[in-house]
Amino acid sequence: TPILDSIARDIANDASQAPPPPPIELSPDRLKKLTQDADGPTAIGTVQQTLNGLLEQVPPTPEGYELAYKIRLARQNLERTDVAGTMQTAHELAQELRQTAAISVDPTLQSWAQRQAVTTEEALSNEAFGSAGAAYSLARNLPSEAFQALSDPEQTRELLRRADGKGVLLKPLAEQKDAAVSAASAIELLSGQKGAKRLIDQQYRELENKFAEAENA
Repeated sequence: TPILDSIARDIANDASQAPPPPPIELSPDRLKKLTQDADGPTAIGTVQQTLNGLLEQVPPTPEGYELAYKIRLARQNLERTDVAGTMQTAHELAQELRQTAAISVDPTLQSWAQRQAVTTEEALSNEAFGSAGAAYSLARNLPSEAFQALSDPEQTRELLRRADGKGVLLKPLAEQKDAAVSAASAIELLSGQKGAKRLIDQQYRELENKFAEAENA
């Protein structure tokens, strides 16, 4: 029906614009404390292997060569730093890769940089980084498949059409909210800054009201 179509479009739009946690910022002092339980050699070795893999796959373009230079600098830095410094260096490289993916006009380089940013962040989420790695993993906050599905108007319409009870929208939203709040808490832990968790909680409460209205329509 037209009403159901309209509701599905609104929900899909809201889901696609669900507030993400703020960017991950790392405090050197916090990293020093959070990496005290890390397995130093394994953690640094994991990042070294990751950067070596990146260098083997850099696209042969001017932008690619520029990134290769930055990757080599990061790899050299690992030879004279500790676990906390390794995490900071690799995180900054991941941000550089994401920025390249966002601004490059080369589709091949865009795709490569995005994939390698994820690969680098996964390395920093390794358990060898101890408490810092666990917090970094939470801070990445990858949306669940169930919540991502709500961004598709057709899938959302079908969910609403077949719903035989409450929760078809609110359940995936609640799961995503929990993940976002956990991510915000982890970001506060890594950065030493406060306020992210409270802001995310407030923003998701607004979505909860919209989704509840949609379920009751």
